[in-house]
Amino acid sequence: MLRHANRPRRRGGARPRLDTLEPRCLLSAGDLDPTFNRSGMLSVDVQGNGSYDKANAAAIQVVNGVPETLVVGWTRLSGGDQPFLLRLTPAGALDPTFAGGGKKVLSIGKSTHFNAVTVLPNGSFFAVGD
Repeated sequence: MLRHANRPRRRGGARPRLDTLEPRCLLSAGDLDPTFNRSGMLSVDVQGNGSYDKANAAAIQVVNGVPETLVVGWTRLSGGDQPFLLRLTPAGALDPTFAGGGKKVLSIGKSTHFNAVTVLPNGSFFAVGD
């Protein structure tokens, strides 16, 4: 399950901004899995600067026999929206072997989003968007 963490309301009562992602890992009974980041939840600021980030999809990718979670979505930069990919370990940490730190923002258009991801039989993945 993916959820966004809201920032507190700004002065003047403006609507809260979505600035971090909170992937959550659930057990079969629906409870948070405490082995995933010790709480079942993880906050990720994709750009590291409080950018507006939105996760749209997740998939399980098996890497060397270990199930890891791929998360795709988009982040808002000053020049427009850009798609991102994250890969999380079963323990709920960014996978340091993926894209040099667990996350990758792509510059492939002025306003581009990843909306879905699937893992192919050979272990690679395919992300699509608009």
